[in-house]
Amino acid sequence: MQERRRYARWVISQPVRYKRENSELECVSHCRDISSQGISLEANQELPPDTPVNLQINLDEQGKILVRGKVIWQEPQAEDFSNLLTGINFITIKDSDKDKIFNYMFAHARTQVVENWWK
Repeated sequence: MQERRRYARWVISQPVRYKRENSELECVSHCRDISSQGISLEANQELPPDTPVNLQINLDEQGKILVRGKVIWQEPQAEDFSNLLTGINFITIKDSDKDKIFNYMFAHARTQVVENWWK
């Protein structure tokens, strides 16, 4: 996969709830990595590029954050397309939630944060 990100992402495996805008169907997933600008997660449904989604990301002691995002890409991770790795760019995220992401990562993956700080 060609790297398309402009911001360093940190490896993380935390529960994420997501749903398409204007939909009541909520799905549960896990994220693979995160930054203050986006996230990749394992989706169980097709989400075409530019699909707006609402996400609830659990950051343990930092609490849950609510963000609005847009699907940028999606790639199957299994032959039966049951697991779709999905890249989402955050459209709306509070500065306080960006701080929560940083604080969570600094507490749980300090080495990753330091290594990626200047990238």
